[in-house]
Amino acid sequence: FKSKMRILLLPLALACLSLAACANQSLRFTTNGEVATYSGLDLSGNVSFSWELWVNVRAFPSGGLSWPFMHAGPCGHHQCLFFGFRSDGVAMFGLIQDDLVAGPYLQDRDKWVHWAGTFDGESRARRLYRNGELVASDFAKENYRPASTNLYFGQDNIGSNKYNGMVDEFRLFKGVALDQLTIKKYMHFEDIWDHPYIDSLGTFFHFNDGPATSTKDMAPMNRGRTAVIGGPNPKGMWGPGFPSKRADSGPREVPMRTFIPVGPPPHSPENIWVKDGNSVSWHAFVAAWTAVVLGAAAWRYSTLAASHAKSS
Repeated sequence: FKSKMRILLLPLALACLSLAACANQSLRFTTNGEVATYSGLDLSGNVSFSWELWVNVRAFPSGGLSWPFMHAGPCGHHQCLFFGFRSDGVAMFGLIQDDLVAGPYLQDRDKWVHWAGTFDGESRARRLYRNGELVASDFAKENYRPASTNLYFGQDNIGSNKYNGMVDEFRLFKGVALDQLTIKKYMHFEDIWDHPYIDSLGTFFHFNDGPATSTKDMAPMNRGRTAVIGGPNPKGMWGPGFPSKRADSGPREVPMRTFIPVGPPPHSPENIWVKDGNSVSWHAFVAAWTAVVLGAAAWRYSTLAASHAKSS
């Protein structure tokens, strides 16, 4: 009977493993050539922008720099955007030869930390936030003049400044310098479809696609686009994700609308079911009902088996 129950419950485990809702993942880098690349993120024209991500640093660089992400390249003066760390644990929001720094944060090793940076295209005001708190600000010397539309995770465009650690939940908003309250309100959430600047979301990676050799851009305007993962073992670059994406954040106000889970709603690249102020991804909805159906089947099977045992 126990062996039959294991066979019956196996589809539930497989169903969960096949759904992104069950896979709280991240991209993991070890300085061995791992990289994820994406093209088409245009930040030219003196636009304002904001970026944010969760990082878990396994080791700070022994020398030089390590960059969890960078934009553009080749890198000349004010032609690349990056976020990274120095060997002493100092964090950097860089525009090449014009870097905003804070720290050091050597105590952040092996911990999930949220970092965000904002840039105002008109005033050139630049701000850096750690776990939602402002840690540094200045005015950039010049406007950002990106040399390309490329985005890199784990190292720079020429394979230098390699990062040792994990990244999760990367978002970049184009045309807006987010305020601190908005950053703090949404930093813990994976699903942000009620975000006030959702239409400015230039790119958005959950990094929940492993094992795979690409990861999906979830920004509404970029449906179907992906970042390509490369390195010695691309399918082995997936690690555990930020574990508390819905912790310590409280309730959110959700737009008053209900999406029927039969297709993609207007604002989301995933299927989102919104009801009674709660948003649930379509994958999570399917996973929940799969668990209910298989649980009911298991209960029915055990009842019949017990009845058969008594009668015999």
